[in-house]
Amino acid sequence: PRALRIRAVSGETWPEFNATDFSRTRLLKAGEMTSVKDLALSIGAEVRKLGAVAVHAYADSFACVFIAVKAAASVPTENRGLEVECVPSFGWSSDGAGGRSRSFRLYVRRPAGGDGSSNSGSKRTRSRRHSSVGVNGGGGQTDSSAESNCGGSGDRDGVK
Repeated sequence: PRALRIRAVSGETWPEFNATDFSRTRLLKAGEMTSVKDLALSIGAEVRKLGAVAVHAYADSFACVFIAVKAAASVPTENRGLEVECVPSFGWSSDGAGGRSRSFRLYVRRPAGGDGSSNSGSKRTRSRRHSSVGVNGGGGQTDSSAESNCGGSGDRDGVK
């Protein structure tokens, strides 16, 4: 069984975070039929390749948000102990019919200074606000090799 532990840490300001060049990373979308395992694998691949990834889900869909968070807890398991952190936020997305829907967004990236990896998807210089989600109660322990600090989505049946 997997357990989630979420922790919020004060860090960079929203203006500093919003200065991030989000166009350097991909957008993954969580849908009700998204595979948690596939989503966790996709998050890991993007973080390894680009340093970060954006994940969106319809905020009014409990199932979509649940899948995104459960996939976050699975990132270390599905990606050989890969550590990630994320910044959750709410926004708006097009609903495809000319309207808009509330969107739950996660910006998932390598931890700040945790393992010495580069953060190619971010221009930050100091620790930032993030939520951590760990596997088997290990979240929030920066010395754990199986830590995930929020997460994900797949690209099937998702937000447009």
